[in-house]
Amino acid sequence: MPADPRLVALLAALDDARRALADAVAAVPPERRATPPAPGRWSVAEILEHCGRVEAGATRLIAGLVTAAPPRAPGDPGPDPDDPTAWSLPLAPFRDRSVRVAAPEFLHPTAPPDAGAAWARLERSRLALVDTVRAGDGRALEVVSAPHPVFGPITAYQWISAIAGHDVRHALQVREAGEALAAPVP
Repeated sequence: MPADPRLVALLAALDDARRALADAVAAVPPERRATPPAPGRWSVAEILEHCGRVEAGATRLIAGLVTAAPPRAPGDPGPDPDDPTAWSLPLAPFRDRSVRVAAPEFLHPTAPPDAGAAWARLERSRLALVDTVRAGDGRALEVVSAPHPVFGPITAYQWISAIAGHDVRHALQVREAGEALAAPVP
C-alpha cells in the first residue's frame, strides 16, 4: 500500500468505480451484452472495449508523468490529503450523462463485440494502472501534468482520478443500455 494518502484514496476510488462498472455489467444479461441498445449506440461489450482502450492509454501517460515527477522533498507534505479538490477531479462532470462526449476515433471499439474478452482486457489494464499508481508513491505528482481532452492540463493525481471518473461515467452508460435493452419493443 502506498504511503501517500492521496494515492491510497485514489486507489480506493478506482476500486469503487470499477465495482460500479462490474455491477452495471452484471445487470445486463450476458446474451444482450453484444447488442447495441439503439442505432448508433455502443453495446455493453463495445463500452467495455472503449474503457480498456482509454485505461491502457491513460496508464501509459500516467507512467510517463510518474517517471517525470521529482521525488517529494523531505518535509514536503504535498497537496492537503484532506482536501480532494486540491488533487483530484470532481465526479459530477463524469456523472452528467446529459452532456455527450465524443471519444476520438482511436478510442472507439474495433473488435467484434465480446463482453468477456473486453472485460478481461479491462482487468489487465487495471493491474497495470495500479502498478503505475504505486510507482508514484514518494513522487511529487502534483507538479507534472498533461492535457486531458475535456479538462485541459491536469496533474498525474488528477489523471488517476479521471480514470475512476471514466469508469463511473460508463457504469451509468451501461445501466442506460441495460434499461433500453430490457424495455419492451413498441
